[in-house]
Amino acid sequence: MNCPSCRRELVKKKLEKFEIADCNFCKGLWIDSFTFDKLKEFESPFSPLLKINIWEDAEKHKVIPSSKSCPQCEKKLYKTEYADSHVHLDICPFCHGIWFDRGELEKVIAYIDKEISDETLSELFNELGEELKDFLIGQKSFEKEIKHVGLILKLVEYRVFSKFPLLQKLANSLPM
Repeated sequence: MNCPSCRRELVKKKLEKFEIADCNFCKGLWIDSFTFDKLKEFESPFSPLLKINIWEDAEKHKVIPSSKSCPQCEKKLYKTEYADSHVHLDICPFCHGIWFDRGELEKVIAYIDKEISDETLSELFNELGEELKDFLIGQKSFEKEIKHVGLILKLVEYRVFSKFPLLQKLANSLPM
């Protein structure tokens, strides 16, 4: 596989517990979409709550042709902005790989963290209601819905205890 930016050979490496291909010259990264989703969760555990999916949310992710070619299938890549992050990624609609130029992965993770930290408690409770509704209707997998409900409740706990440390102290003093 060759780098989409500088055409040098990509080197397969482990990033934490994930396999990626990177360019030793321009420092870009090639990651398949499954690995990207898992890497987001690893770096930012609450990332599934944002529900940003490049492949499913076509309206949020308008694409334009890129000058780069896919290192995996060699078809033309397309450029898209990751949600409202101002980070423009090169994606392959055929093999669902994502090319991150140097520093873009870190910017995407920072964007995810900021979006999650900016959510208000009322927005989190609205999300909790939506997740519980999805759970009761059974539109999505049981495991996924339970995980999302747990993540929202954990995030609410963090927010409440960070705003009201006395409540945290009280909760910690209660017998289990």
